[in-house]
Amino acid sequence: MYAMKKIYLVVCEGPSEVAYIQELNRYLDENDYSFTFQTYCVGNGHYTAVKAKYDKARKDNRNTSINVWVDRDIYIRNDSGDKEKYANKPSGVVDFWFDDNNFEDFIAMHMEEELCQKWQEICISHEHFEHPLTEEKYLPLFRDNIHADYQKGCMPFSITTEVLRLALSRQNNPNIKFKSGFLGFLSSKLSDKSSD
Repeated sequence: MYAMKKIYLVVCEGPSEVAYIQELNRYLDENDYSFTFQTYCVGNGHYTAVKAKYDKARKDNRNTSINVWVDRDIYIRNDSGDKEKYANKPSGVVDFWFDDNNFEDFIAMHMEEELCQKWQEICISHEHFEHPLTEEKYLPLFRDNIHADYQKGCMPFSITTEVLRLALSRQNNPNIKFKSGFLGFLSSKLSDKSSD
């Protein structure tokens, strides 16, 4: 008899995060990990919409911990007052897992060394870490320089042990400016591999 997998609920920003978690779940299942993720997609990262989806997930899952995974860019730019809204969130709402600064930065953490470094250099040259670029600016840069066929909501690669190793090593590398709260959590859980 198979043991029940631990399920981590994640309220996430959009279809790109959902696609990543679907691919990650495939990897976790194929490699006999004892946990999996279930997503609640918001459709954007704005605090008010995220909080509403979090409240719905909480109502549907009263006894389960719920996490929130969003991009930090709109919080730094304070789009729609998101920075202040997050700073004043109720104590019952979990601290968000932020990607610094968007999903494409998160994706770059998984890529071969040359591409990760190239994307970081482009981001530095555009002052992305101080003043995050908007999608209209970073998406063409990403397609022109990193992945020509990249589309939001589609995974540009399969998750493998090596791909995860690269991403997790960069999460802990002070020379890489991209960071992810989700990867920090994932790193802590990958040691939970089932012994069955």
